[in-house]
Amino acid sequence: MGSLAIKKVFSLLINFVLFSQLVFSLEVPAVSSNSSKEATALLTWKNSLQNESQSHSSSWTSVSSSTLNLSRNPCNNWLGISCNLAGSVVKIDLGNSSLQGTLHGFSFSSLPNLAYIDLYMNTLFETIPPQISYMSKLEHLDLSFNQFSGKIPPQIGSLSKLKYLDLSCNQFSGKIPQEIGKLTNLEVLHLAYNNLNSSIPEEIGRLNFLTELLLHRNHIDGSIPSSLGNLTNLVNLLLSDNELSGFVPSEMGNLSNLDLLFIHRNCLIGPIPPTFGNLKKLISLSMFANSFSGPIPLEIGNLNSLMQLSLLQNNLSGSIPPSLGDLANLTLLHLNNNNLSGSIPTEIGKLTSLISLQLNENQLHGYLPTSFANLSNLVNLTLHDNQLTGPIPQGIGNLLNLAFLRVDTNQFIGNLPQNICHGLSLRYFVASNNHLDGRIPKSFKNCTSIVRVFLGDLK
Repeated sequence: MGSLAIKKVFSLLINFVLFSQLVFSLEVPAVSSNSSKEATALLTWKNSLQNESQSHSSSWTSVSSSTLNLSRNPCNNWLGISCNLAGSVVKIDLGNSSLQGTLHGFSFSSLPNLAYIDLYMNTLFETIPPQISYMSKLEHLDLSFNQFSGKIPPQIGSLSKLKYLDLSCNQFSGKIPQEIGKLTNLEVLHLAYNNLNSSIPEEIGRLNFLTELLLHRNHIDGSIPSSLGNLTNLVNLLLSDNELSGFVPSEMGNLSNLDLLFIHRNCLIGPIPPTFGNLKKLISLSMFANSFSGPIPLEIGNLNSLMQLSLLQNNLSGSIPPSLGDLANLTLLHLNNNNLSGSIPTEIGKLTSLISLQLNENQLHGYLPTSFANLSNLVNLTLHDNQLTGPIPQGIGNLLNLAFLRVDTNQFIGNLPQNICHGLSLRYFVASNNHLDGRIPKSFKNCTSIVRVFLGDLK
């Protein structure tokens, strides 16, 4: 072999060795002193848990190897742990991992690069330590569906990079700390299903990137702060099942990206703001079980994306606006248990996507629109306890999907529709306490679907 050939072979061998070393260094980083410190911190917390041997963290063990130098490396096959290229822990993902214990043995200061913590659906309890403020790089924190209690520590406001915060479904009490208003990068804030009280801090209105604000199922009182109108990126706003009072601020009409607005089961009063007509992307508007008064704003008819409108159990008055007939996507319209008067607008018959229509327990009068025969998808129709008169339109019998029909305690006259049970879907029919006459339609003989029927004096 000539000298040139020898040099080429030698060069190839050198390159192969260098390449092998490069690949090895990428796949198996050397363990730094920081990595060892982080491993110790995680093992210390693991050992503080009540059932650590049965949980997913049981894979956290010290691995010894003099050849590969992998001793106490959390980046090596530790379930739920992810590291960066430098071998530092950046992610703990142990949701639904059967963990039982507290965070008091967790050394927050020993994990300086941690950006993601997900511990949802475990059995973690007691308080969140104030030392959580040491996690300056944290972007995602999910502690939902645990048994944490006590107050939400105000130190959580120091996590300036946080984008996702979910503390829902725990036993937190006390007030929502105003320091949360410092988390200006926050996109998701879930605090629902706790025992939080006091008012919603005005400072939440500073969270301009927020897309989800879920505070439902607490004991939050006071008024809805007008500063919430600044959160123009909000998609979901759920404030239901609290003790909120006072007027709904008109500024909420600025939330033009909302899909869901739930403020039901509170103590809210006053009119529904006409500015709600600006919420053009709204899919569901739920305001039932409050003390709203005054008329239903005509502007509600501008909400072309609306699929569910629930205003029942309030003190609303005036007539049903015909503009509601423009809500072509509506599947649920519940206006029952109010003080609405006047006649039912014929435009309601344009809502051919309706599945449930409840207008009962108002002061409605006049004839039932014949346009109701167009509501072919209707399953639930309740009109009882009003002052409706005239005949029940024959076209009601063409609603083949109708399963629940109540028209009792009105002033209807004449005969029942002959084909009232034509669709064989009807299960519950009440028409008593009216002025109906004639005989029970023959179609009832074949109506095997009916479970309950109350027809008053009909024979």
